[in-house]
Amino acid sequence: MKPCSRIALTAQHLPVVSGVESLVGAVGVAKTDVGPNGIARVAADEWSVVSEGGPIPKGGLLRVKRVEGVSLIVEPVPQGTERRAVS
Repeated sequence: MKPCSRIALTAQHLPVVSGVESLVGAVGVAKTDVGPNGIARVAADEWSVVSEGGPIPKGGLLRVKRVEGVSLIVEPVPQGTERRAVS
């Protein structure tokens, strides 16, 4: 089997993620104090966010847990554990 064929067959079994669903797991930056509501920059856009893990100071890192309507539900990112930063 050619390498291109193997890649195509493997890709067929991966879940398709698009739109706001692709933000889940993304790391962003709080543009305002988030306690529990605020504004954050995630994936180069500003979003209304709600923190489920406690207050997040302006400039603090946050991770998207899920999307509810037009708001992102987030949690603070402990320093040193950032991954998949998107901003």
